[in-house]
Amino acid sequence: AQARANLAQAEYNLALAEEEAAVALREWRHLHSSEEDDRPTALVLHQPQLKLARANLDAAHAALHQAEVNLSRCTITAPFDGRILTADADAGQYLRAGGVVGGIYATDVAEVTVSLPDADLAWITIGGGESDDAREQAAVDVFAEFAGTRHRWAGRAVRLGGAVDSRSRLVPVVVEIDHPYAVEGNRPPLVAGMFVEVIFHGSAPAGAVTVPRTALRTDDQVWVVTADRTLDIRRVGVTRAGIEEAVIGSGLQPGEMVCTSNLQVVTQGLPVRLEGDENPAAPETPAAPKDGEG
Repeated sequence: AQARANLAQAEYNLALAEEEAAVALREWRHLHSSEEDDRPTALVLHQPQLKLARANLDAAHAALHQAEVNLSRCTITAPFDGRILTADADAGQYLRAGGVVGGIYATDVAEVTVSLPDADLAWITIGGGESDDAREQAAVDVFAEFAGTRHRWAGRAVRLGGAVDSRSRLVPVVVEIDHPYAVEGNRPPLVAGMFVEVIFHGSAPAGAVTVPRTALRTDDQVWVVTADRTLDIRRVGVTRAGIEEAVIGSGLQPGEMVCTSNLQVVTQGLPVRLEGDENPAAPETPAAPKDGEG
């Protein structure tokens, strides 16, 4: 507003100087109409005043342009769609160059950093390109509890973090969730700061067998139920033991039955009964002799 006012004042001063110069010329001609060789000086014709007024007008135009540039720089535009996380500046506050005015985060993609042991990286796919097959191989499930309900989002493991944690030696894996604020049914937006559970999907190696984690005993033993309904206490080669499942790489064939029940006493060849089997016939109890019978 001040720059526009200065420009208007400069335009007024120039118009006034031009009019005064025209009046001065007319007066000089009226007083010196009979003198042909006499010419008025620049000062008589107000030429210095005109130059000064024009220079002030140019300066006012330049000041207005600079003010408009400065005003445009007062509007901060993010290079992506997002939400304001923090605001560190108030209206009318003077800011220094390089100062922090707030924080925003993108709403088109959410990122979750998951720390994994390096041994687990052999079981998951990270990145792999933008093709449908690559995205499917790197797909993960993201779960979060909100308002007492468990909700699911589809994610994808896209890359490794910048460095391995120096204390825990865990490797950060970055998971992306597209459109986390999209509302589907009663599912809420995936707001920044929510605790989530990330489930990676991996495939077992060829020839490996996956069993419930409860079937894996101490010392890497598995209780195998043979065809004649006896226990075979067998040591196996464990490729990976998770929370709910264990992957057996050797010592167990596909299709073999394993015992998941907790038995107090276990021996090699112990007879067992599967759920659904008929109860074994109870031995007949001999009848008690009657009185007078030998």
